[in-house]
Amino acid sequence: MPVYTVMRDECAVTDHETPESLVWPRVAMPSEVAGRIESIRAVLAETERPAERDRRLPHAAVAAMAEQGLFAMSLPAELAGWEAAPVVEMEVVEAIARVNTSAAWCLMVGSVHTAYPAVHCSQDAVKEIFDGKTLPVAAGQMAPIGQAHDVDGGMVVTGRYSWGSGIWHADWVIGGCRIPDSGSTPETRVWTAPRSAVAVEDNWDPMGLAGSGSSDYSVTDLFIPDGWWFSSSAPVQQRGGNRYRAPLPLWSMSVHMGLALGAAERILQETAKLATVRRRRYAPTTIAERGVFQHTIGRAYVSVSACRAQAISLLRRFPDYSSADQPDWADFADHLGATLALVNRTASEIAVEAFTLAGGAAVGMDSPIQRVLRDLLVAQQHIIATEENFERLGLRLTKQWSS
Repeated sequence: MPVYTVMRDECAVTDHETPESLVWPRVAMPSEVAGRIESIRAVLAETERPAERDRRLPHAAVAAMAEQGLFAMSLPAELAGWEAAPVVEMEVVEAIARVNTSAAWCLMVGSVHTAYPAVHCSQDAVKEIFDGKTLPVAAGQMAPIGQAHDVDGGMVVTGRYSWGSGIWHADWVIGGCRIPDSGSTPETRVWTAPRSAVAVEDNWDPMGLAGSGSSDYSVTDLFIPDGWWFSSSAPVQQRGGNRYRAPLPLWSMSVHMGLALGAAERILQETAKLATVRRRRYAPTTIAERGVFQHTIGRAYVSVSACRAQAISLLRRFPDYSSADQPDWADFADHLGATLALVNRTASEIAVEAFTLAGGAAVGMDSPIQRVLRDLLVAQQHIIATEENFERLGLRLTKQWSS
């Protein structure tokens, strides 16, 4: 499996000089990776509706992404991962989201969540997780929802968690917890356990991202040995390069951006294809020939492209500790978080407009337009994309500009 370490000064490819390159060109994703994704396009497309019906990603889609090594993109190189630059992560998830949003969601969760223990857990734990037989996939969440207490040789944790995306095909599960007796500011930790040690509730029945299988899960008095948990309050990097020194909440922002962008790009293209062959009842022209359609599509394209350019600009500047020991992560995080919120808001607003323009032809359950719209509306509810991100950046900028 090739290892890709394309960083911010190298984020350019030159193998697309056709006119199509003006529409959301690749800027960092290697051609070889683009070829891998293209090779599984049919499988991802064929499993989209079954995923929604079954409320989890079919084995064929999971296996296709695994066989192409996509779940390794966020892993350290020493564990056979790509250790990919954030821009590459964004573009990979973006490309998958142009075909199947739930598959893209599962990919982004599986790749990043597997990286958390890969970077921070002990050597013994990582040796068992990465047994060399198959590439493991983790699900779960880091939010410190559970309660834990220390015991000899580890800790015992109890908690019930939501949004366990991809948990039905995961090998391992992570969860966040607090240590209540750890002082005035409780210590927060992230634990890792085999999927078999976790109780999963088949309760995922949402309006969108249904195929992500984001069911609730719980543990009760589960013993977590030392080395299988790490402090999220003060994480200690055990392996991997400089990019893993970033604050943990920043790790997944690139893939969340990729999902929203890819879904928005898809819905614009799907709407344009439909508009060229459909017309309103009694209308003399197709939908695509209407001025209002052309205006909306043109404006939407520029809006998505502008969001994409801002995302790429920030991700390229992802602070590199090799050149600065103490970059201002808080300032960078506020800019990145606000951009993520804008990407999600823009994508959802464009999806609503596209759905409206498409008319009655978009309301059937077989229409990708209504499906992607619903997926985007659910995706923007994730706490990482909250519009409170605008408030944090606004407060920071106000202080800077008024000083």
